Amino acid sequence: MTIYRMAKTSVLSDALLKALENGKKVTLFVEAQARFDEKNNIKWGRIFEEKGAKVIFSVPNIKVHSKILMIDRKEGDETCSYAYIGTGNFNAKTARIYCDHGLFTVHEKITNDLKQVFEVLERKLIIPKLKKLMVSPFTTRMTFMNLIQNEIDATKRGEKACITAKMNSLEDKEMISALYRACEAGVEVRLLVRGFCCFLYDSLGKEKELVYPFITSIVDRFLEHGRIYLFENGGKEKMYMGSADWMTRNLDRRIEVLTPILDDKVFTELKEILNLQLNDTAKARVLDDANTNKRVKTSENEPAIRSQYAIYEYLKAKIDEKS
Repeated sequence: MTIYRMAKTSVLSDALLKALENGKKVTLFVEAQARFDEKNNIKWGRIFEEKGAKVIFSVPNIKVHSKILMIDRKEGDETCSYAYIGTGNFNAKTARIYCDHGLFTVHEKITNDLKQVFEVLERKLIIPKLKKLMVSPFTTRMTFMNLIQNEIDATKRGEKACITAKMNSLEDKEMISALYRACEAGVEVRLLVRGFCCFLYDSLGKEKELVYPFITSIVDRFLEHGRIYLFENGGKEKMYMGSADWMTRNLDRRIEVLTPILDDKVFTELKEILNLQLNDTAKARVLDDANTNKRVKTSENEPAIRSQYAIYEYLKAKIDEKS
């Protein structure tokens, strides 16, 4: 597994130590350049190393920002592989105050791709040959650019085209230029950007078919930290989730991993969560055509939607249905 930010103490570190005590083989890639937690990460890396884990520390000039875990387990006469790909750090403190998502799957093409990512981290492989995952700095930028261009091409054929993207920050010039082209072509663009956003309305052209993007920022009790990307794809929607923002460093200078969402139930759940956030009227700010964030206005009789609380109730109801 990768460790980008490790808490001083956590159930996770205890579990890893217990696994080592029980004779499990543990390989950890520890990011020694993680902001706020460099010393702590190195300390834990040394502890795990002393207890028998294989620990690989980061190399200069490239950070490992992905939040990934691979488990190989003997089940009868076979070995089954489990892959975890998430948006949040394996950190006990931030897990309580960040809003994140994670996928745990046995999908063979995803687990095969993730094995290659770990081979890159272990310096056994230089360039992975991927079937499903997006991995920076190898395929993420190119894949996103192709997905945006597909939506632009769809509008030219008179088809519905829509891009819905949730991220921490939007800064990369090439990605923003692609979004400008999409808006000018008539693609419906909906963005959830919690942090800084370098998209400027006055940089858009004046084409007749121009559809202005809907850009929302939500700042509430918990830190919005998820990254989800949804594309209309000619009626066969594609969704990706993972660790990368649309920032140059995440696309070109870090090891990032994003997974497609292939399971229908998981896909529906994440899409409904996105819709709740897009309809937030309590803690949302919307960018207007003067490039200013304004609070969402609602009528006096209309109840406000506070998306973080609405998502909690939504997930709680799903759990209650199963129990």
